[in-house]
Amino acid sequence: RLRDAKRRGASILAEVVGAQSSAAVVFDDAKNSEEILRLLSRERQIVCAAVYGAGDRVLGRYVRDAGGIRPPDSPPAEGTRYLDSHLLVVVPIHQQDRQVGSLFLRSDMQAARDHLTRGALAVMFVLAGASVTALLLSLKLGGAVTDPLAHLARTVQEVAARKDYALQATLHGRDEVGQLIEGFNDMLSRIRERDEQLRRTNEELQARIEEVVETQKRLEDNY
Repeated sequence: RLRDAKRRGASILAEVVGAQSSAAVVFDDAKNSEEILRLLSRERQIVCAAVYGAGDRVLGRYVRDAGGIRPPDSPPAEGTRYLDSHLLVVVPIHQQDRQVGSLFLRSDMQAARDHLTRGALAVMFVLAGASVTALLLSLKLGGAVTDPLAHLARTVQEVAARKDYALQATLHGRDEVGQLIEGFNDMLSRIRERDEQLRRTNEELQARIEEVVETQKRLEDNY
């Protein structure tokens, strides 16, 4: 699901950037093309990008890190595919139903994989710890301790199944078990906050891209 979501997101981003680059391709405007691609600097997962114009030559390019991976000198085949830990996206650039160029994006999937791995490991460790602790304490303390731990274990399983970090475990007291539940809830809240921050960043980028598109439209109208 993560791979599919990233593929769709990168494809939409490529189509938006390609659409606003169409005028630059038609007028062979390398400077404007470079300025549009520089907007991708807000998307840290974008390793490099390029706009290809007439004759499949590079009209503008963006490289995230100096000396890093650079886009190819000619556009690869259109579509999306994974290469090692990167996602490659190539979309056509159209102007009035006529293809005038291509846009290439290379996105780094490692950060997304690391985020998913950390979340999965945290849930697995909490589940394992809660299960072992519940088993040991149930021999001495019975339901007073095992019931809250069983509830925590069920919550962990539900979070793992639904991938819903807005869920919270119910606090049954302020003892050691309560501290464990508070720590688990705090971990879920932090994961949810990071996801919300990522969503806001994507919305800000979309808003900036829309502003550039509007500006480009006004420039086209002036032409």
